Amino acid sequence: MKQKIFNTTITPTKKGHRVWIQGLAEHGWHGGDTFATTIDGEWIVYAKATTGKLRKVTAGKHGGLIDTTSKKVTAWAGDATHVLVGIYDTCIVIKRIEQ
Repeated sequence: MKQKIFNTTITPTKKGHRVWIQGLAEHGWHGGDTFATTIDGEWIVYAKATTGKLRKVTAGKHGGLIDTTSKKVTAWAGDATHVLVGIYDTCIVIKRIEQ
């Protein structure tokens, strides 16, 4: 099982707060892969899927990337400015870090 865990920032934008994750190809997430998003409590979970309301991994020059920017992320983030990201073969889990 490939995995990577790292810390990154939650960035405010005009459209809502942003969580940006790149370099996913080396962990089995490639441009065009589809996934479902769940926001629950202090977690955002991206799970690879082929049915349902899906988003796609973007093929970036540094490997696959996921850019989540929305008012839902703003509400989820609260006062948090950083997240802990775990990338696995079939899911990505994002936990907000309360400061």
